[in-house]
This record gives sequence, C-alpha cells and structure tokens, in this order.
Amino acid sequence: MNYSITKVFTTEGCDVLINIAESYLEDLVFKKSREENQHRIMSKVERIVDTNLTDLNNEIISYETTLDGMPEGILIDDMSDELQNLHRKFLKMENGSQGYGVLVLLHIELSINYFEKKIFETMAYINVLRKRQTELQDVL
Repeated sequence: MNYSITKVFTTEGCDVLINIAESYLEDLVFKKSREENQHRIMSKVERIVDTNLTDLNNEIISYETTLDGMPEGILIDDMSDELQNLHRKFLKMENGSQGYGVLVLLHIELSINYFEKKIFETMAYINVLRKRQTELQDVL
C-alpha cells in the first residue's frame, strides 16, 4: 500500500508515528491471540458435543435393543416415551452443533485472518516509517 510518508519531514514525526503504529500492532497481536484462544475453546466444545452425541446415540441403541425383547405392558410404554425423548434430544443437540458450532468457528477463523492481515500491514507501515526516518537522518 502507498503511504504519504513523504509528508513527514522530521525524525521526531517518524518516532511519533512509529510509536502509534507499534501500540496499534500490540493491540492487534493481543486481539488475534484472544481469537485463537477462543477458537481452541470452541474446538474443544465441539469435540465434547460430538462425544455427548455418541453417548446419547449409544443410549438410544440400548433402549431400542431392550424394547425389542420386552413384552407389551406399562413398562414398555414408559420406555417408548423415554426413547422418543432421547431421539428429540439427540436431534436438537445434533442440529445445534451443526449450525451454531460451525458458524462460530467460521466467524472466529475470519477474525483471525483479519487480524493477521492487519498485523502484516501495520508491520509494513512501521518498516516504511523506519526507512523514512533513516532517510531523514542521512539528510541531516
């Protein structure tokens, strides 16, 4: 990117701009690390949800197996109701993890990418300012 650094005529002006840019850079690095931490947490949550889905699916299978071998009666009706509740819970959890979890991870990854580009751009700006500062020192 082109910068209007030729309008900076003193090394002190370069120092001020470099200090501002370095402060901004520190802020960007902090925000990026916070997003990376959030990504790690959400990835762990996603794995936990996947584990819970597996456990719930195993519970559903055991209920279905038990129901297949039981005679008709009140107990089988109660277990059938519980099985339906487990199916609803499973579908709700599965839909939630597929929708919300993926969107959150994508949003975080987009933020990380944004901060990486801003960090790169800010570092380039600082380098251009340092070069300008050296040019101004050579003139003096």
